[in-house]
Amino acid sequence: MNLSTRDVRYLYLIYRYEVELGYKRVTSGELSKILNVSQPTVVEVLERLDEKGFIEYRKRYGVSLTKYGLKVAKEIVWRHRVLESFLSRILNLDPDYVCKVIQGIEHRIDREIIMRMYEYLDKPSKCPHGGEIPCI
Repeated sequence: MNLSTRDVRYLYLIYRYEVELGYKRVTSGELSKILNVSQPTVVEVLERLDEKGFIEYRKRYGVSLTKYGLKVAKEIVWRHRVLESFLSRILNLDPDYVCKVIQGIEHRIDREIIMRMYEYLDKPSKCPHGGEIPCI
């Protein structure tokens, strides 16, 4: 996966709002508030993700994941929540701290390592925050 840390963060959030919270579309204004960045910055990232085929973005209408984007975002969420679960349970670290520290780097860790963590934890279905760990 050739994604920047920023791209990963956006895909994670879009997945969270669209898939888990049931939003039909997430607006650039909502993302701007959530991420505490300017709307032009959000639009720049969304346009890039749209060009790469991860999302469909239309100004003043919002953003939604493409089929490809959903697959990639689901993988990112899976990686994030497995890492979060492992570091919280095995190293006894605070889940909030772990969540912040690993945000955006989950895609840089070899998938085999994360799969082994997942299996070591006996394939948990929820992360420490109660979020569902998607099946991949």
